[in-house]
Amino acid sequence: MLNIIKEVKGWLEDFKAILRLIVELWTIAKGHPLLFALVFLGFVTYFGMRWYVFEYPKGSIAEYYTALSRKDFDKAWSCLAPDYQRRWHNEDQFKAGYHTLSSTPNLEIEFRYSTKNPLSWLIASSRQYVVQYDAYERFTREDLEDPQQRENKLWLEIANPNGFQHLVDGTLKNGNDSLTMHRFFKESILVKRGDARWVIAKIDRIQRGLK
Repeated sequence: MLNIIKEVKGWLEDFKAILRLIVELWTIAKGHPLLFALVFLGFVTYFGMRWYVFEYPKGSIAEYYTALSRKDFDKAWSCLAPDYQRRWHNEDQFKAGYHTLSSTPNLEIEFRYSTKNPLSWLIASSRQYVVQYDAYERFTREDLEDPQQRENKLWLEIANPNGFQHLVDGTLKNGNDSLTMHRFFKESILVKRGDARWVIAKIDRIQRGLK
């Protein structure tokens, strides 16, 4: 009970401090309106630029993985820079490569450098982020015939040593026609400014494994 009272008192003190700050700012604003307006404008500009340069690109990355999880491949495709899209030749091949992905929970996006200088975008038009997520995937016998799934086929065999050959032979029991796999991924993602927004310019795998 005493701890709760102390915690409430701490909140009240913080609230009083905020109120005092508001009163002081209001007094300054009335006495020096032009100075206050300039300071306020500078504050909004600085933090607005920080959001656009460092936080806004995270939204494009999150949108990409969310679209993949929902199998909205048109939206996911639009999150990629045109020159990076050529890695798959066309959208159909991109869709074929990712349609086995069921979901990407526990998505974490981190910018590992200083975010204090938003003017850095004037020099560098790209940003590097580290992304970590889980991946739940489901594979059918037909999926394994796609050359793009060659590496995933090896992972699936490791994850399902007893059922893999049955999947290949079409002899899975209980009417199943697919096997699932749960992996984790850590990737380095380069984003750059596109015509209308930030887009993904490159994805490099740093680490992956079974869970």
